[in-house]
Amino acid sequence: MLEEAVAAYAEELQASKRLVLTDLFAAVEPAFAADGFRDEGPVRSILLVRLDVIGDLVMTSSLIRELRRNYPQARFDVVTSPLVKPMLEVCPYIDKVYTFDRFCFLGPGNLVPGFLKMLDLCRGSLWLQHYDLAICPEWSGNKADVMLLLYLSGARRRLAFDQVIWVKVYMPGVIILPQDEDFQRSLRIEACLTPPDLVHEALRPLHFLTLLGLKAESNALEVWLCERDRARARRWLFPYRDAFLVTLGIGAGSMERRYPVEGYRVAMERIIERYPATRFVVVGGKAEQEEGQYLAKNLPAGRVIDLSCRTTIRESAAVVAETALYLGNDTGLMHIAAALKRPVILVCREAQEWQPCYPGVTSALARYYPWQTMNLVLRPLRPLGDCATLDSYGGCEAGKPHCIAQIPPEAIVRAFDEMMTMLQNPTNTGQA
Repeated sequence: MLEEAVAAYAEELQASKRLVLTDLFAAVEPAFAADGFRDEGPVRSILLVRLDVIGDLVMTSSLIRELRRNYPQARFDVVTSPLVKPMLEVCPYIDKVYTFDRFCFLGPGNLVPGFLKMLDLCRGSLWLQHYDLAICPEWSGNKADVMLLLYLSGARRRLAFDQVIWVKVYMPGVIILPQDEDFQRSLRIEACLTPPDLVHEALRPLHFLTLLGLKAESNALEVWLCERDRARARRWLFPYRDAFLVTLGIGAGSMERRYPVEGYRVAMERIIERYPATRFVVVGGKAEQEEGQYLAKNLPAGRVIDLSCRTTIRESAAVVAETALYLGNDTGLMHIAAALKRPVILVCREAQEWQPCYPGVTSALARYYPWQTMNLVLRPLRPLGDCATLDSYGGCEAGKPHCIAQIPPEAIVRAFDEMMTMLQNPTNTGQA
């Protein structure tokens, strides 16, 4: 019955090009019930859906571990983005990893093709498991695609953070449009709200355990690697085994978070003069390759180990595990370093004097500072130009290195000095 109901709705959608949620629910929900998807019982199968980026997966690692600990016998699957899938393939808590690219769903003209691809995933894989529980730990932003996937997965109970109430709590005065409520309410997804004082994204996903009447033994984050990843990293770094290795994070998901490479070059040159045993390791993709080559060419020979475009994401994490320290931008690699308990020197775009109206939402630093590891954070003193009155995420949206570029290379050198002292006398273990 389910196959027929969904096929009929898909045909209507292709003709109308309009996704009417009440029509979808009316067409499909009786079929889910008739085919046993709504039968009550214990939690024997769990689906977690998270379609965003690497840093967000790291923030969810504690929830994945604690769900497995609370449901040791349950089947536990994850739907994630193609980018993030390799990070989960060696996770000991997961039975199966599926992928869905949210960009095939979002955007003009993508509704019908994206819906059909989502149905293919559900038909071919998810419906076979009859999930008892499905969770989406994504918090802010438009989550229409994951809400739809939660529902179409067939899971009996579906949990996600509230798309509307979180705005009312964290951003009072912001106008909520009626259509913003549609996906969650119309598809009967339980809307969950975290306490307003719960800000860091390492803690937020664990709130689902409270809602389920469960407890977490630990809020520590994890990164999962296999022995092959570790062996390749050790082989690359073997010639530098006696050096003090520093991961250099020159990449970032947006240009405003990228500190100018020339500033890094100046700081690195001075650090090498002061600490001759230091070697900097660059990992990343094509976006980091040109800058990695520039640094290798313009610093003393052998002081920059450029592995850009040579490592997978797990191999990059394994390289970080072999280094003593992370220095660089706010990026997924920084969160990997923190989860691996590597000390972090973070170069951050958020100005010290920037005062967001809604810090629990728009302050990237408040939500994503290096978790449970020794850390120093470098920030510009004040925002530049229009950023002084900007209240959007991160406090700078210039499309280029802007506010962050005010941080002088000398500040990075001083932070490195301070971190070296801290490593010799490790009394500060970082924020928790």
